[in-house]
Amino acid sequence: GRVKLGETRGRKIGADAEDEVSMLEKSAAEQREKAREEEEKRSTLEEITKYRNQAQQSAMEAISAAQERASQAKEATKDTVSNAAKTATDYAYPAAEKAKSAAVQAKDV
Repeated sequence: GRVKLGETRGRKIGADAEDEVSMLEKSAAEQREKAREEEEKRSTLEEITKYRNQAQQSAMEAISAAQERASQAKEATKDTVSNAAKTATDYAYPAAEKAKSAAVQAKDV
């Protein structure tokens, strides 16, 4: 009877140990899965940060380029207006002098 009792206890202890090992393996697998998921989240976050930084840099470059084009357009407009004023003066002054001369002659006559 004692041998059977010992065998039964041994089997029960062995079964308990197997259950414990099985639970530990399951727990380890769950921890590995959680670690993998965390690493995946971290990688995704790093990628998002990288793309956000690239988009921000591109936006800043676009703004800078637009400001430069606006500055060039302003200078071109300024030059055009200045040239137009000079041209108008160049044409208007001789015409005004001619009209003045004609008025003086008319007065004398």
